[in-house]
Amino acid sequence: MFTQCEYDERFSEVWDCLNGDYPSTEEIERAQSLLDRIKERDAEWHYVQAAVDYYKRFYLECRKHLKKAIKLDPENGKYRAALEELTAMADEAAKNGKPLPDAKWDDCASTCLEGCCTSCC
Repeated sequence: MFTQCEYDERFSEVWDCLNGDYPSTEEIERAQSLLDRIKERDAEWHYVQAAVDYYKRFYLECRKHLKKAIKLDPENGKYRAALEELTAMADEAAKNGKPLPDAKWDDCASTCLEGCCTSCC
């Protein structure tokens, strides 16, 4: 779903941590720590944050960061493709009666498509 940006060295260590289908909890935590140190929060930063959120199973946050990346760089097809794939995955899960779990928002993820409102989380 997520592809490393070849030209942006700021994120190379983060991608190294996420390399593979199932990074360990420690690798995901290290990726987040490295990403948190990057000051410039441009479209690519939000895309990489979405990847970290995806591996954390924070699907609502992942979606939020993908939408932000698209807003900041609407011409980047990679961001749209990732959002479309995430949306298709969520739609398929919902169609099968098993909405995507969200490790951060728990049951709220299945009821709030646009993000949790303050009254439910």
